Amino acid sequence: MTHDQALNTYMDVKWKIKRIVSDAGIPLRNKFSQTRRALKSLREVGKPDQSKLGIKGRIYVFLLGNELTTAVILLELAMLKNVKRLIPSHIVNLFKYHFLPAKLLSSYQRKGRTAYIFMVPDLGNIGDLAIGLAQKSFLERNLHGYDVVEITHGNTYESARVVKKHSTVDDIVFLTGGGNMGTIYKDAEEQRRFLIRLFKRNRIYQFPQSMFFEHSSAGAKFHEESKRIYSQHPRLTLIARDHDSYNKMKSSFPQNEIALHPDTVISLAPVSSKESRRNQAVLSIRRDIESGLDGKIIASLEQELVKTGMRVIHRDTNVDNMHHQLDEREGSISAIWDAYLSSRLVITDRLHGVIFCAITGTPCIAMDNLNGKVRNLIETWLQQASYIATVDCPSTEDILERASVLMSKFPGGAEPITLDADFERMAKLFNSADRH
Repeated sequence: MTHDQALNTYMDVKWKIKRIVSDAGIPLRNKFSQTRRALKSLREVGKPDQSKLGIKGRIYVFLLGNELTTAVILLELAMLKNVKRLIPSHIVNLFKYHFLPAKLLSSYQRKGRTAYIFMVPDLGNIGDLAIGLAQKSFLERNLHGYDVVEITHGNTYESARVVKKHSTVDDIVFLTGGGNMGTIYKDAEEQRRFLIRLFKRNRIYQFPQSMFFEHSSAGAKFHEESKRIYSQHPRLTLIARDHDSYNKMKSSFPQNEIALHPDTVISLAPVSSKESRRNQAVLSIRRDIESGLDGKIIASLEQELVKTGMRVIHRDTNVDNMHHQLDEREGSISAIWDAYLSSRLVITDRLHGVIFCAITGTPCIAMDNLNGKVRNLIETWLQQASYIATVDCPSTEDILERASVLMSKFPGGAEPITLDADFERMAKLFNSADRH
């Protein structure tokens, strides 16, 4: 069994255990027995290559492979409780900026004007990895006269020190796109603020983002701080990836330039395969703080699909916080694309699950996540993709009914949607930097 096959099997078991532990309706004793049975299923499976995994990934492989039921459950319970760091994050970040060596810039030899992409994802969210790949590809194709250098999310502060020292006013700073602007992922918002404060003389572009600040006194305070910092940068352009975020950005940041463009991953379309689609369905369901889906529906869907003779596989677009080298990310991305391309149907509440369906022409049942960004994406960019159907109040019956219609209409998949005109506009925006 290959590394990828073993890793996928381990991840299937891990997500199964996550569902067991997070289900408040399962008594603790039953959680142990169900988790124990799930771990036993790994006895005939080879372990993933741990040299390709990060620290957290190695811990999980050790715990799962050695069937340490109690430790696994305690770890998942701790994750649910969102255990906080003992040292304040701003103290850790300042230490990184002033004292830690930069990892990715040591081999870079400056030749001329440079486009630095900061906060590039290097963990196990395949959607985020695809954003990183798409951003680099887009700039290399469309940004004329610049070398493109990527700086990973985990190397932001130490690399920022090096870039600050060697960059010139002609360089451009790009901030990675995604769905982390706001209060859901505060560490990412804090990185963004830090970079905006640090590079005031450089043109900064925020790749397409979704924005969400929680409606609470703490959320309002956090929002005000972002407003203050953003407004002080004279050459900052924020790009929203949906109408809702665009309107919020226009309201929140009136002193900054605001634009609307699609999630950069869609620029990779179309993605195709010579292989035919099998009688197979993929469940790409999130199990994190953005999830709004009842775990019982997931189990019911799987049972009903299996009854029809379909094979069901779980392929969440997040395979956990496992470190990926940037030059190896294409393999991880291609693996999930292959799973989609070989399937007749994908059911997902992941934004990039929907986008992967869009660029591969895979029939898709899409359900919204907690902050509404899935629906916002579809309403803004994918309404013409008739092979993607949304379900407002998901029930097993409604999802299966929609799925049957899609699979009948598109038995071999659909022609992937492309948004070339919108990306040409984004390329023109980036190339206008010299005129500011």
